[in-house]
Amino acid sequence: MDTSKKFLFVNIDDTAGEFDGSKMFPVSSLQGIQELNATSVRFAVSDYGQADDTLIDITVTSGKAKAYIKELVEAINYAKQSVINLADASDQTSFSPDVDFGTAPAVTVGGA
Repeated sequence: MDTSKKFLFVNIDDTAGEFDGSKMFPVSSLQGIQELNATSVRFAVSDYGQADDTLIDITVTSGKAKAYIKELVEAINYAKQSVINLADASDQTSFSPDVDFGTAPAVTVGGA
């Protein structure tokens, strides 16, 4: 599938079935991915209408940050789904089994 037709989805709302805290970004808005440490991955995405990039922080199983990033790149390049679920705290789902939902994903609008 053409990567210009793919989107990254994250939902910080941890109440079952709620999507008030959800955000979706085109993959083309992804500015960078950083492994902060063995359990933290940070994404910077252009958030149109914001002066600075929006930051998305995902907690993963210890030692799995690189694997999570690799799985994401493979999902962007090869998955047939148009929406890639980075982490959905409301139903604790993700494209990767390595997301640690004990710490909800965090989104900082205009954080970079």
